[in-house]
Amino acid sequence: MGFPISKFREYFTVMVCLFFVLYGLVDTAYSTTYKKKIAVGEFIEPDGWSGSYSSSAVIKVFLEKALINNEKIDLIKISNDSLGVKKPYQYLIRGKILKFEDTPELVEMSDSLGGKKKQYGLAKIVLELLLESSITGNILLNERITGIMPLGDIPFKVPDGQVLPSEHIINKSGVGKVLKDITVKSLKIVESFVNNKNFEALIINVFPDPIKIDNVIMKSQKSLNKSISPSKIKLEKKLVKWVTINAGRKNNIKFLDRFYVYNVKPNYVDPLTNYDIGSIWNLVGVVRVNFVGENYSTAVVEAGEGFTKEQIVRPYNIGS
Repeated sequence: MGFPISKFREYFTVMVCLFFVLYGLVDTAYSTTYKKKIAVGEFIEPDGWSGSYSSSAVIKVFLEKALINNEKIDLIKISNDSLGVKKPYQYLIRGKILKFEDTPELVEMSDSLGGKKKQYGLAKIVLELLLESSITGNILLNERITGIMPLGDIPFKVPDGQVLPSEHIINKSGVGKVLKDITVKSLKIVESFVNNKNFEALIINVFPDPIKIDNVIMKSQKSLNKSISPSKIKLEKKLVKWVTINAGRKNNIKFLDRFYVYNVKPNYVDPLTNYDIGSIWNLVGVVRVNFVGENYSTAVVEAGEGFTKEQIVRPYNIGS
């Protein structure tokens, strides 16, 4: 005697219900903190800088080295040429070096017996640290950071053709110690700020692409020598099935994670008052991740329409 059909149906129904219950609980099963994408831009050299090396490049490399090992941040390497295009990062660290004193000057001082003795001066770096939003270009953070140390046993010298000196010089020179101090202070400030902000990423592709659909429709109209109804065009352009996001395993994206998708209008100006009232976020829909790569993910559309490239995604669970 075979397995009863009624029992099979009962078993199948239970399994299907269980699947959907678990599917709905996935959002709470993962308590994910997504790694924010941060890039380090250029720092303006101090006024009158005449050193044999670039103090700007030194600061940038120190910050990038520290960010690479940071568990909460995904460092995005950029070049000067890429700063004008759509930003592949969420935040940009940049700024200006207000003071970079690395010349060991001997200073005469009197001791308790009235005799004079010579000692080294101090290494000092003052940094204006800025954190910029990739969406609006607005400065979100502006901090002045100061580091002061005795000049140390050896001078801070950078060999020709290199950005940084050896680890020995960094550890033994006053300037090297100040650079470490400045880096630690800078990262604490940046981390404290971004940890309280939502993770954001970009949609970099949609399928099918509404722009390509437009081109196909135009070609069809020409070849058929007749127009296609607006209702059919509108229906075709709604049929975005999935999107690609520029964040993946490196950012702690997981299978079945949900995201809201937004159109963002930065620096919106009130037409009545001409006053900048900030960014306007219009909700487009919801997508759910069905594949996770190292640096990107794909997600199926669960709700909404009008998905296009360069829209912003934020976690469905706010605060992630």
